[in-house]
Amino acid sequence: TIEFNTGDDKTQDIIEIIDKTGRTVYNRNIGRQFDQIIIDTRNFISGSYIVRLVSGGQYVGNTGIIIAH
Repeated sequence: TIEFNTGDDKTQDIIEIIDKTGRTVYNRNIGRQFDQIIIDTRNFISGSYIVRLVSGGQYVGNTGIIIAH
């Protein structure tokens, strides 16, 4: 589960997950200012990833996650 706050409900916002090689393995348009989403990671390879929040075409935040199966 990823919780986010874009601070602005008028922009187009995207959640991206990037693997250790820099490849985007997941992206999803999000539309609300405050929300949470659940991402199915069963098909992801175990390892480290970066989760980014993009709002209005600009990166506004990121965090690291580790997926272990």
